[in-house]
Amino acid sequence: QLPDIEKIEQDILNHKNEILAQLSTIVQKVVDMACEQAMQVNWKKLQTVEPASDYIKDLTKKILQMYSVLFDANLTHEELGLIFGRIFQYLKTQLGVSIHSIPTGNENAIKQMRNDVRFLLNNIRKQIPVAQEHKDNMENSLNSMAQNLRQGF
Repeated sequence: QLPDIEKIEQDILNHKNEILAQLSTIVQKVVDMACEQAMQVNWKKLQTVEPASDYIKDLTKKILQMYSVLFDANLTHEELGLIFGRIFQYLKTQLGVSIHSIPTGNENAIKQMRNDVRFLLNNIRKQIPVAQEHKDNMENSLNSMAQNLRQGF
C-alpha cells in the first residue's frame, strides 16, 4: 500500500516539474523573439530616443503576464522562484548577447538600449515580488549591461 502512495507522489512531482519546465520554455521563446526584434532595429540610424522600444515593452508585458498567470495558479513561492530564476537566467544570457552584438555607432542607440534595460528592470523590480534572490541576480546582470552601455562597450 505505502509503495503505491510513494509512486503516486513521485508521479505527481515529476508531472509538476515537467509543467514548470514547459512554462519556462514558453517564456524563453518570448525572450528569443524579443531578441530577434531587437536585432531588426536599425540602431545605426536611430534618430529619436524613446522611454522604451516596442520589443522591450512587449517582452516586459509578456513576462508580467506569465507572472500573473502563475501567481493566480497558486504556485508556491519556491515554485515561482524556480520558474523565474530560470527565466531571469535565460533573459540575462540572451538579452546580454543581443545587446552586445548590436552594432551601435550612434549615441542615440546607446541611450535607447539603456532606456530599454532600465524599463525592463524597473518593471520587474516593481511588479514581480517573488524570489528576491533571483531578482537581485537579474538586477546585477542588467545593471552590468547598462554599465557596459555607458562605457560604449
